[in-house]
Parts: sequence; C-alpha cells; structure tokens
Amino acid sequence: IHHKNLDSDTVYNILQDTEEDEWILTGKGVKIIGKKVIRSQLPFQYFLEVNNEIWLATRDGQIGKYNKQTGNITTIPLPKKDAKITALNNIGNQLLAIGTTDHGLILYHTTQHTFKVVDIRSPQQTSNYVESMYVDKHHILWISTPSRGVTQWDQAKQSLSHFPPLPSNHIEDKYNNLYFIIEDKNDQLWINPKGGCLNYYDRKKNQLSYFHNDPDNPNSLLGASIHSYFADRQGNLWINTANRNLEKISFFHAPLNTINLGAEARVFFQDNENRLWIATRDKKIRIYDNEGELIGFLNKNGQIVKNESLFS
Repeated sequence: IHHKNLDSDTVYNILQDTEEDEWILTGKGVKIIGKKVIRSQLPFQYFLEVNNEIWLATRDGQIGKYNKQTGNITTIPLPKKDAKITALNNIGNQLLAIGTTDHGLILYHTTQHTFKVVDIRSPQQTSNYVESMYVDKHHILWISTPSRGVTQWDQAKQSLSHFPPLPSNHIEDKYNNLYFIIEDKNDQLWINPKGGCLNYYDRKKNQLSYFHNDPDNPNSLLGASIHSYFADRQGNLWINTANRNLEKISFFHAPLNTINLGAEARVFFQDNENRLWIATRDKKIRIYDNEGELIGFLNKNGQIVKNESLFS
C-alpha cells in the first residue's frame, strides 16, 4: 500500500495457497504474488482452498471458482439472489458452507452442483444471521449468530441444534465476552459461547459441559470475561480476562480408559476394525472393541467366544 502497488487501500485478507502463492484480497480485486494470475476485478473478501480447488466469494453474494490454467473466475449464482455473504468454509472435500446475513446457511455440493438452504433459526435462537463458522475434525459445523450460545449443523445427520450458554458464576463487566472455538491435541472441542463461559463439548452426550464457573463448584471460578486468547504450539491455551489476569490452560493428557486384566499383559495388537487384542501371562487372548468393552476370548480354533479360553 505504501508503494502504491495495490489498487485499493482496503485489504480484506492476505493468504497463502498450497503452492505458496500469496493472495491479497482488496476492495478493488485480488493481487497474487507468485506464478498465478487472476482475470477478475471482483472485490473478493473470502478465500477457500479445498481438494486442490480455489473458491472465492464477495460480500454481495458472488461465489467464484478459480481456474488455475486460465486465471478466469467462473461465478455460480446462489439460490438466494439477495444473499449477503458473511463466511465461507468447507465440510469435507465436496461441500461448501456459505454463511449469510438473512438466509442462514447455504450449502453447495461442488461435484453435484446442487444447493441446500438451511434455516438456522429455532425457538431458542431466532436469528438467521451467520456471524462466523467453524468446522471441527468430525465435520460438524459450529455457527455463531447474534444470539446467545452456539448453533450446530451436523451434515451427516442433517440435524440442527442450538446450545444455550450454561448458567455460571460469570463476572459481568463492561466488555463483551469473546466467542471462540478451538480443538486441542486430543481432538477435544473447547467452546466459549456468547453469554457463557469456557465449556467443553461432550460428543457422546451431544452437550456442552462445564470447564469452569460451575455454580455448584466454587473452586471452578476462572475469572471474568475473556477478551483474547492464544493457542501455542505446545497445546496450551492462554486467555486474557477482564480482571487483567493472564491464565494458562494446559491440555496434556488424552482421555484414559483403564482395563483391569488381572494378569500381566505381554502383547498388544490393533486390527483394521480398531479392535484391541491383548495376550496375557495367564495364557488368554482378550479382544476389546474401540470403546474398551470386552468382546470375548480367542479359543484354540481361532474363534472369538464369550467364555475364557486358555492356550497351554
């Protein structure tokens, strides 16, 4: 900008693609620093690279697919002509998730070229405005709206859920509590929803659970509103709170299930069905499923049976 190399003083974003070309999204088009060229002056604000394809979107509802060979943009009309785009993400390799101001969530299948409009309103959440989106490692889409709490779209189940903030001992202050979602090294999802406190998502129960500020546990009080956060490379979460504290949360330990075998384990094997085979000193081979539940024992005939079987 200082050297007048850009046509606009407004820069929406700066990103790098997988081929290490840099994309500068501005108010008067895109400038690429690298080998690629782009033959469009559309003011793209959103960039997404998925499955070796580059997608771009403008605030006023234009979605474009970039052609690496020609530099041209192929625009794709949305099913809602007056849609204003607020967010762009992907669920898997073939589904674009497009957040809008008035039409909720628009899903576009990139190979079938089909659209689906998802109204994200519910009795608990009355806004169809998508402020931001996050896709977790299980391909669940999390949506922030102007309402309190957080909304979830499960593409596999085609289901919409809203999680209101849990009651807490949250200390109110004149600043807004920061909404954010992160996943730690153990694939645990941590959510600080609007109007609430830092929670973790219990996937088995499909619910938010307390991490701190539990009304029934006075020792869980973390502090006031969270103003900013940073996740470092070691897996620690640093949060800055309204009472001027800097808190560090470390997620070192993965969830641990203990199996009492009653004997010394000698050999382990995990098969392609994620079953765990354990050979023990007492001459038994036990087989467990991926939840740690006992399936049975291996007998001399190579069969899995319910009764204990010994190898002499």
